[in-house]
Amino acid sequence: MAKLETEFRTLVSVQDARAPDAIEGHLAWGRLVDSDYVLVHGPPDWLGRDVDPEVLIARVASGRTDEVERIRISRIQLHGVLHDPSSEMTGIRLDRPSGCPAQCPPDGAGSDRRLATGAELCSAVDTVLGPSPAEEALDSTEDALRPVVAWEEIRRHSIVEDCRLPAPPVERMWICTVFGRSVCS
Repeated sequence: MAKLETEFRTLVSVQDARAPDAIEGHLAWGRLVDSDYVLVHGPPDWLGRDVDPEVLIARVASGRTDEVERIRISRIQLHGVLHDPSSEMTGIRLDRPSGCPAQCPPDGAGSDRRLATGAELCSAVDTVLGPSPAEEALDSTEDALRPVVAWEEIRRHSIVEDCRLPAPPVERMWICTVFGRSVCS
């Protein structure tokens, strides 16, 4: 019997938590190099006074999203060599580990602890990890994040339960409906 495997891409987007959706909130693409550590090319120019940063991590396959996490940032670290903008990277420590697998080669050589430092950092990340799934062959940020927006919309609606009554009840009946039979005994 043939085993069907779905190829998932992991999208890592630094987001402004105040934005209405993932497309409008996108600030920068990143790489999940450890369960709780993300690398972003360049300095954190996206970190401004009006930004409430968080990291969105999504597994996407065949245009649909399987899982989305939004994780708060506990620390931002700058990597690279002073006065060498081409070497700069931003390291983001997450508040908690992601449930998604780290974006590294099958042999595990992609750990942030094993990456080069200094001017070679950015090219070392690309060499070790390959091209970022979010930046590879995508027309735009909107195309990449559209399945995430749809998933989050469905998720928001799925947690709502309609407990309204079809007609106005008598007071005692309404209290029993809301708080359970124990208060009506």
